[in-house]
Amino acid sequence: MHLFRPLVAVACLWLAGCAHNVAYRVQPASATPCQETEQRDCRAAIRHPLRSGPDGAYITYVEFDDQGALHDRARTRQALDLVRERTRQRATLLVLFAHGWKHNAEVGDENVRDFQALLVKLRANLAAYEDEHKVPPEQRRQVEGVYLGWRGLSAKWEPGKELTFWRRKATAHRVGTDGAIEVISELSALRSQPAANGGRHALVVAGHSFGGALVYNATEHLLMRELVEAQQCVPAAGPGGPQLKIAPFSNTRVESADGAALQKDACKQVPASVADMVILVNPAFENTRYDPLEARSRQTPFARGQMPILAVFMSEKDKATRYAFPAGRFFSTLTNNYTTQGQRKRDLVALGHLKEKWTHTLDVPNRTRQLLGIQSLMGMKTLSQVADAIRPNYPGWDDFICGNENTWSLDGVELKRYQDNPVDPDPHSPYMVVRVKGKLVNGHNAIWGEAFNGFVENLVTARFAGGSEMRCQGNRPSRVP
Repeated sequence: MHLFRPLVAVACLWLAGCAHNVAYRVQPASATPCQETEQRDCRAAIRHPLRSGPDGAYITYVEFDDQGALHDRARTRQALDLVRERTRQRATLLVLFAHGWKHNAEVGDENVRDFQALLVKLRANLAAYEDEHKVPPEQRRQVEGVYLGWRGLSAKWEPGKELTFWRRKATAHRVGTDGAIEVISELSALRSQPAANGGRHALVVAGHSFGGALVYNATEHLLMRELVEAQQCVPAAGPGGPQLKIAPFSNTRVESADGAALQKDACKQVPASVADMVILVNPAFENTRYDPLEARSRQTPFARGQMPILAVFMSEKDKATRYAFPAGRFFSTLTNNYTTQGQRKRDLVALGHLKEKWTHTLDVPNRTRQLLGIQSLMGMKTLSQVADAIRPNYPGWDDFICGNENTWSLDGVELKRYQDNPVDPDPHSPYMVVRVKGKLVNGHNAIWGEAFNGFVENLVTARFAGGSEMRCQGNRPSRVP
């Protein structure tokens, strides 16, 4: 009896500190949506325009419960129908973002605010480019954002927040498998439909932290399918000539000595059927989840000019995934059986923290730091600079994709192929694991910095601007619409 009251008090405090498994955006979408202003934040709206104006960026919230089910299917269906209706009129940049651990879709959440700001900035960047190039109003691109919300925050107080690691990780994977795959597939189908103004839609799917795990869980099977089903190479020689052969279950490509050189320009590109790009930033999932796609890609010959499909960015200063993640995985994998110690290590460590997986590095070159200083670099992206950068052919991008150059520098940030691994990755592989220097992303949640965001914007635009495919005949790259 003496222990009963203290236990009840502890239980009440614990329950009071729980974030409930409810939807935050419950106001149905309509043709005349809530207009967000400084005085009105559209607190409960499932869909609304942002402050860039009714003809600018829109945001739609899609929320899931802990079982991976939509909180309200009818309400979500109505909102996505309005997205579909709006994209029929004009070419649209669709951006889906899945937040990470300790976040949700509530008004005031840092990820909600930052994603809204990113959408407004993307629309402003496009508008600056369109104004400068006198693009007719009927041909201008619009921006649609989809914020994928789940209960990443299930406890409001410490140490309860930290103790939710295992349950929240499992929930993220479940939402990815059971619910998010439907929404991503629908946006992917929408992306494939032509717009009335003749423009081409583009879809970017992104996730951070456990949201990166969620997105990868939803897309990994689709990524593998498009890799396996793609006709990688066609005969470059006549009957009886050298042919490139693939060993289905090996970790290396098997090819004839003279056939490899002949086949490079005869390979067909892997289509980006899921999205124009899948971007994972500081993702919180283990390397073993990525092993199958990486192993298959290492045995597959890729065409020169293959556009990137998956880009994983991991900061060297991300202490959460570097230290806390393997600590959390240690207890949940104690009873697991592994064939090798290497497999065990890959199952403990988050993707992006093992050198053997790196394909690229992202850094601020010494010469840029000396000329500008890192502080000025972080604030250097004015609209005029962005507008000048968004062009059909980015400086150096085409040569970088075709393998003529190993470095792509733009706006003071340098993406470079990593060449210090025992087995060099195929320079034309569409799957990138990028080691990001702490000067650009200085921590697990520091992903919204001006320089890093500016680089991602440039990368996305370069990916689809000017044409959907790249031709690399000789040393003269060209785009194919």
